[in-house]
Amino acid sequence: MRAGLLLLALFGCGMLARDEAVPERPCGAAGPWRPVGEVEVCLGTARAVPSSPEGGAAGGLCVASEAAVCEADGDCGDGERCLCGLCRVVRCETSSRCADGESCIVALGRCARRCDPAEPRGCREGFSCSLGGCVADCRGDADCAHGETCNEGSGHCTAVPCGGDSDCPDGGRCEVQTVAADVSNPDAFVLSGDVGVLAEVRRQGRSVVQRLAWPSTGRLEEGYVVLEPEEAWEGSRVGAPDVLELTDGTRLFYAGGDDAGIGVARLDAGGAFVRAAGGPVLTPDSGWEAGRVGSPGAAEDGEGGILLFYTGGDDAGVGLARGTPGEEVFERVSGEPLLPPAAAAVEGRWTELDRLADPDVSGRTDDGSRRIFFAARGIVRAGEDAGAAVPPDWSIGLALVEPRPSVPLVTFDPFGPVLADRTGVGEESVRDERGASVVRWGNGWRMIWWEPQDGGGSVVRAAVCP
Repeated sequence: MRAGLLLLALFGCGMLARDEAVPERPCGAAGPWRPVGEVEVCLGTARAVPSSPEGGAAGGLCVASEAAVCEADGDCGDGERCLCGLCRVVRCETSSRCADGESCIVALGRCARRCDPAEPRGCREGFSCSLGGCVADCRGDADCAHGETCNEGSGHCTAVPCGGDSDCPDGGRCEVQTVAADVSNPDAFVLSGDVGVLAEVRRQGRSVVQRLAWPSTGRLEEGYVVLEPEEAWEGSRVGAPDVLELTDGTRLFYAGGDDAGIGVARLDAGGAFVRAAGGPVLTPDSGWEAGRVGSPGAAEDGEGGILLFYTGGDDAGVGLARGTPGEEVFERVSGEPLLPPAAAAVEGRWTELDRLADPDVSGRTDDGSRRIFFAARGIVRAGEDAGAAVPPDWSIGLALVEPRPSVPLVTFDPFGPVLADRTGVGEESVRDERGASVVRWGNGWRMIWWEPQDGGGSVVRAAVCP
């Protein structure tokens, strides 16, 4: 079956008018996707937060005892949440880290339900309004949540924010809850029945590739570093990982430096990734790449070779190079991008696309075509936004690539992006989705991606189907 016919079989006849709704798709790699929100990334027992002025500093609360172990908020006591496997009061710097109905009360250094001292019934029974937030009444520390102590003078539970043990009184210790780390470019995989993620983790200006466990859709847990920058061309960064299993072994493709090139490492008998070449296997060469290649997405070509998709230039499109396992030499199939931004546009639905990047190869169809998920920036119009002024943002699209001896045939999804997450309607509602990775899990699918933050840094989000 040709790729174009296959898309029609998957997505419908493709003859929709501009005002018709996108048809409901059966659950598959193309969705329909249900966003589940931000993913908690746990580095040890501390939660990664964006390294931005709004929320980048490491911090915690002073404690005198050990926190209870938990799997979910329901395992914890009143006023506590399950954070990276431990029950505790939430230390915060912005309200975005607080639960629904709570705000970050800076004077308290913690999340709490906001209140007005002039309203005596503003807090529920057993709580009082203090410094603008509802705090528990107490007679001793046993009446308080983990991360609080009882101020016997006021009769209220109080939290003492800290950055280290020296900030804590009376021999207490600082239990760190947050650490500044930007997690991006996740690559999901299934190994021995468990789903995991390789991701780029940047701390203090240095990026490494780290393996993370993905035990639930809303949490990633720290594993170990699999690759660090060592070679001169890599500078202070190795990132945008993509793992590929072949008959002769497992390979890890990655971007080095400021997209100075793409490198490859092989998994050795001891379980470590060892660089397979004396430098990058692909460097900028074509004019459209403008001195940058990165964000690799690799697949086996069905004939023993490797298809290496990559981002060129300043997100100017996705290119393709072919290589032979063992030789680690790759040649471009064309001097132009295989997936240029304008080609993914859909009239009336996804328009004014000016950037396209981040290829992720997610399996193949019956005719051998590869599913390529990508991120592109443009204007998405759907539902209530159809007549509104909407700014361009990054969304996730899908294309099928049919391998050929020369330049492959590319067919884009005729209905526009498969994921364009929103918080509502209008200009302030858009989100940016970058670097999505899709994996089959159980009877459904998971998608994971990263979202750049306005003030700097990044967070990770996920979606499921069904």
